[in-house]
Amino acid sequence: MFTETKVINYYKERKMDMFERAMNKLDEAEETLHFIGNFERLKEKFEDVKRFKKNKDFLYVNRFKRRFYYFRDKDNHPRITVCVIQDPKSKIYCRGLSLCSFMDATEKEFGRDMAEDRAIQAFKTQKHSEKMTRVETDKIVGSILKFGNELISAYKSVYDTLLTEFETKLFTPKPESQNYN
Repeated sequence: MFTETKVINYYKERKMDMFERAMNKLDEAEETLHFIGNFERLKEKFEDVKRFKKNKDFLYVNRFKRRFYYFRDKDNHPRITVCVIQDPKSKIYCRGLSLCSFMDATEKEFGRDMAEDRAIQAFKTQKHSEKMTRVETDKIVGSILKFGNELISAYKSVYDTLLTEFETKLFTPKPESQNYN
């Protein structure tokens, strides 16, 4: 009986030790997955930064005009960023929209970069793209205090768009200020 108890205790201890090691391996695996997830997010962000830099170079080299404006929620956060670009050669206007979800922190620069990216995408592909989902737009547009109905589009990336009255004003050159000396 004494030997049986010793053997049983030995196997219980061994089983507990194996369980503890397995749990440690599981913790290590979860930590590794966490690092991999962080790495993937950083890699994605780096790719975005590279693409946004290329966009700015594209606009500069081709002498495109661009204008930004925002639709803000009741807390004055820019929920919708709009970028309109104009090709000086063809006089074609393209519009890109960036929608900021309520689950995301509002980052004005990122919103501008995304809207600009979508406007350039429309120009380069010469077509509308990124159809908006109803759920996505209803929540965000519903939160906007002043939203022009003339802007509502089915796409985030619009090629050869007609300008709204407000956008026309943005692209209209301001008269030279007179010198009152």
